[in-house]
Amino acid sequence: MSTPFLEAANSCSTNAPLGVSEWVISGLTPVYDTQTVKAPRAKEAVFAVECKLVHVKEFESRSKPGETGSTLVVVEGTKFWIKEGAVNEELNQMDLDVYKPVSRLGGITYGLVREGLEIPRPDFEKDIGGMEGYEKLKKAREERKKEKE
Repeated sequence: MSTPFLEAANSCSTNAPLGVSEWVISGLTPVYDTQTVKAPRAKEAVFAVECKLVHVKEFESRSKPGETGSTLVVVEGTKFWIKEGAVNEELNQMDLDVYKPVSRLGGITYGLVREGLEIPRPDFEKDIGGMEGYEKLKKAREERKKEKE
């Protein structure tokens, strides 16, 4: 979600009774132009993804045994919507000054994302040294472990 709509998005977490529309509470505008899902997307969103549910895994609460403490939801993005002017010409990076992303850190805590950091993935052969380099790393790790004992 984007910073300007943080309060609207957070309002969707209210403990409203069944049948109460989050659209009314949030003030956001539903757009029914989705192609692979029935649910509408938010018109105000800089970035939106249509998703199909792949898997749901519930985890038992450690502080309240017998209750669900958290849920992991795996989805597949099937269609992506990005407002014009929010992505570069190569269509591979969003402009954070336009998007103004916010992350959900857990519970009622959110994080403001002000900059992105790209770190190239290492190449096994070139950067690690292939299997020979791997074996050297493995041996060094085992030696460090023995020194600590």
